[in-house]
Amino acid sequence: MTPATQSANQPVAMPDNDPAGLLGYARTELASGRVQNSLAALDRYVAADYAASDELFFLYGLAYEQDTPFRNIRLAHQNYKRLRDEYPRSQFRQQAIERIAWMERHFFGLR
Repeated sequence: MTPATQSANQPVAMPDNDPAGLLGYARTELASGRVQNSLAALDRYVAADYAASDELFFLYGLAYEQDTPFRNIRLAHQNYKRLRDEYPRSQFRQQAIERIAWMERHFFGLR
């Protein structure tokens, strides 16, 4: 295994006390299918009391929507709605609106 291949398959260490680093780490881990690591980074971001961001809610929505033991459609829906309602100019807003509509069509009781 080459160093590039090895690093692509293994999670990178979670950054400490860096809001942008935590969001980047969460994004990377989510893209690699490591939802638990992604959620841990997002939880650390919230626990550190950094200012909320549209990307934070979007990543939480994506993470909770994945078909893993951590799946929670209600929390995914809530995070997408918060992004939609609190960040009208977000680059993630349209995607959140689409995910909300899809969830409300397929999961009764979310409306």
